[in-house]
Amino acid sequence: EAETGLAFLEKALDEKLWEVSFEDIADSTFDGDIDKAKRAVGLFNAYCARCHTAGYSAGVAYTKEIGSGGLGPALRAGRANIQFKQREDLIDFIVKGSVNGKAYGVNGVGGGKMPGFGAVLPESDIALVIDYLRGMKPDA
Repeated sequence: EAETGLAFLEKALDEKLWEVSFEDIADSTFDGDIDKAKRAVGLFNAYCARCHTAGYSAGVAYTKEIGSGGLGPALRAGRANIQFKQREDLIDFIVKGSVNGKAYGVNGVGGGKMPGFGAVLPESDIALVIDYLRGMKPDA
């Protein structure tokens, strides 16, 4: 069993699915501003990844990419743009969170599990997270 565990860790280390390129994110989403890219990814990892990335709270650690889904839905492949056509709707959802049975976005119905971050994060940080989400590509 130790060999199996070691093989798993070695594979995870080789794949490094948890890594992101701050330079690529800065160029594609933040007009080359690497500090904004680093802050956005840091905020996502601190406040979103636990539910929205397999292996943070659900699933086997280090086996899925950032935003791959876990307890919450996957956010990759432009999901934020599909679910929330208007940026303001996504801001409102992140600020307030979901309410059980209440509709949100396109065909979304809240389960009451998504917390609101309006009392925790300033609007400028929420805007960075939204920019990061809306810029995620399938291979993000």
